[in-house]
Amino acid sequence: MHSTLSDVVASEVRKHRERLGLTREQLAERCASLGYPDLSYAAITNIETGRKHKDTGKRRRDVTVDELMILGYALAVPPLLLALPVGSADEVPIPPHENLINTHLAWKWAAGHEGPVVRFGDGLAAAAGGPVSSKYEDIQTAWLEASHPIALYTELQLASDRLNDAEATVRLVGDNEERRQGIAVRLVDLAQVINKMMRSGVRPPAFNQPLIERLKDTGALERPDSVPVLPAAATEPNEEQPPR
Repeated sequence: MHSTLSDVVASEVRKHRERLGLTREQLAERCASLGYPDLSYAAITNIETGRKHKDTGKRRRDVTVDELMILGYALAVPPLLLALPVGSADEVPIPPHENLINTHLAWKWAAGHEGPVVRFGDGLAAAAGGPVSSKYEDIQTAWLEASHPIALYTELQLASDRLNDAEATVRLVGDNEERRQGIAVRLVDLAQVINKMMRSGVRPPAFNQPLIERLKDTGALERPDSVPVLPAAATEPNEEQPPR
């Protein structure tokens, strides 16, 4: 059982490196080609196996956030999965005090889908409690406020997907009044999510101008001129676009 998240990352880096058939030297070369030469062969060796520190006794060196992100890219794996390996580890050590928590619970906390949890002496996990500061008497309340943008972006993605599905149906089976009405409803739903984001002080993603005009035509947008617009070049074919 790993004692720290850096130990978990070390194990997962090695596992995914071997999955890809890469040596440490090849992984170091790949990291360098991605603009991170500091992740050298020696650095990767120290992350995976390390040398025992004369003062702390630790064998592996900790992994920075920058390194976690570049290793995730280099190894073609979600960076969060390197620290919280859902499906391959039952429990991982997380704060406070490196509590061993179910990996999927830890994942949902880290990804902003559920509040922080703690493990009690009987081995059961429960929602964490207690004050964070004089402003927040409960950690869950503070967490919900901080994670609100994630909830709104999830809602935005769902609304966008429903609009895309409705438009795809028209392209596949043809247009009629009922399907046009379905698209109109989905456009209003999307506009309402954008309204919620703006009311909450959450910046929505940029949309292409034609979609913004369609949203304006619904009359549902509360601040139509404040919706970010994608640059014209970004709407060319083969360019990545945010939800439409």
